[in-house]
Amino acid sequence: MHFLLLQFLQAGIFKVIDSSVLNAACGSKKIKWFLVVAYAVLIFILSSLSNPSPVPLPDIFMADKLIHFIEYAILGFLLFSALHEGMALKKAVFLSIFVASIYGATDEFHQYFVAHRESDPFDFLADSLGGVAGTAIGALLRGGLHG
Repeated sequence: MHFLLLQFLQAGIFKVIDSSVLNAACGSKKIKWFLVVAYAVLIFILSSLSNPSPVPLPDIFMADKLIHFIEYAILGFLLFSALHEGMALKKAVFLSIFVASIYGATDEFHQYFVAHRESDPFDFLADSLGGVAGTAIGALLRGGLHG
């Protein structure tokens, strides 16, 4: 997962986009839920690998936690985008953060059983904070957190 995310970052794919571009890219509810499920499956598959990063992480303080943060920010954003279809803003925000955090906890539990991997509570914290950030970005692009 780390290698893939670093490649995406280097390619400049994670840019802030306005809500009209977001709606055009994934306008239907089914597509949004497909993206959530596909991304969650990708996280699970990559978490199942003993060495998910074929290249060393950059020499940045807490690079591993930054990758976890970005990984779950994407999940939080996707969850919010799917949940906000037909759901009140505050409820969608709460559920997005809750589901991203629970998924992060189960991912860390899962890694406990994978050879050469470990379960790290600080990874879970980075996952949860990333879910909060991704949800907040999604909510802000949809009109704010006050609705």
